[in-house]
Amino acid sequence: MEYTFFPLKEFCVNVGIQAGHDGHIALSSSDSQDASPIIEIFLGGWENQKSAIRVNREKPDKVQADTANILSEGKETKFSIKWNTDGDVNVYEVGGSEPFLSWKNDAPFAITHFGLKTSWGASGDWKIDGMQTI
Repeated sequence: MEYTFFPLKEFCVNVGIQAGHDGHIALSSSDSQDASPIIEIFLGGWENQKSAIRVNREKPDKVQADTANILSEGKETKFSIKWNTDGDVNVYEVGGSEPFLSWKNDAPFAITHFGLKTSWGASGDWKIDGMQTI
């Protein structure tokens, strides 16, 4: 249940995941598991029924959306996560014109790394911009 971190050069990350539930993406200023501040994006959580954004591993979630069956063990789902220096964070399913999760961080920080993991008993295959990763 630990993140695998990668450095960032842009204000977005494009990933694909094939998993039954609980794909997690972290946005951080370091590659440490204990990083703080950290923004976590949960895809297909709550038994693949909801997605959410959480900060510093603390509840309540900053934003949550109903996303029934957004992930699948049988096919890859692609996502684009975009942010800016003003603190706007948006999560898109590739092909969608509007974000399904959108949140403004009132305390923006430099995001230099992103992490990927599957959780809560799920296993998954991740791709970053089409490259097989974990």
